Amino acid sequence: MIEKMEFLSITGPREDIDRVVDSYLSKYDCHLENALSELTVAENIYPYVEVNPYRESLSNAHNFCQGIDLSDRKHEAIKKMPLQKALDIIAETKVKSDAIALERKQLQDSMHEIEEAIRVIKPFRNMDFKISKILKFDFIRFRFGRIEKQYFANFKKYIYDDLNTVFIKCDEDETYVWGVYFVPVHEADEIHAVYSSMHFEKIFIPDQYHGTAHEAYDKLEKKRKELKKQISDNKKAWKIYVNENKEDLLSARETLSELSRNFDVRKVAACTNGKDLKFYII
Repeated sequence: MIEKMEFLSITGPREDIDRVVDSYLSKYDCHLENALSELTVAENIYPYVEVNPYRESLSNAHNFCQGIDLSDRKHEAIKKMPLQKALDIIAETKVKSDAIALERKQLQDSMHEIEEAIRVIKPFRNMDFKISKILKFDFIRFRFGRIEKQYFANFKKYIYDDLNTVFIKCDEDETYVWGVYFVPVHEADEIHAVYSSMHFEKIFIPDQYHGTAHEAYDKLEKKRKELKKQISDNKKAWKIYVNENKEDLLSARETLSELSRNFDVRKVAACTNGKDLKFYII
């Protein structure tokens, strides 16, 4: 049903606007008009421009409450609380959130490094020789890498027996053969060129691996599983924290939401530009 509305103007000392909005306007259905558009002939009137001081805290509160389990809230009441308490709760939660997020990022960075190391070493995991020793050869040159199967077949059939090289096959799939080859130092440049002509793709192996390739791979896999569990525990820790503090978080969000809505009344309010006492107009 359409109700007839009355057009009202409300004015008072500028510092009293929050009390009026909270005590009166927030309790009734009002349609607010832009005061400046209604006061087109008035002088010394300007927009009530202020940055909403609750916006950032309210945004954080919304983010924190997303992790709350609301399934058991049948007997839970959201209570309004003093502004400072609400701000303190969100600030404390932000500190906790940042600490957990920093720890998670560090774990994820470590996971990325481990997964990259696994990706590099995995094709060579069947090589039963200590990588550190290979990397320290003085009179033998070597290269880890892969070669397409079609080129590898021609290489083995027509070229391999005529070269002073040893190729150790480590793994293969439908497209590539992975392995490592060794050549004497004095013939290295020439034989490297032959391998390159057969589209051998060099793979850099850093000196971070210890033991055989298989041992290094197993250690990395174990570390990856440990990091995966730590990341999972980190996420659980955050869920536990917000759910243990959900009543305070939900109440703080409700308090800040109401204050933010009330503050936004300033968007349609105007102010007088008096010298001694300034008034708001709604």
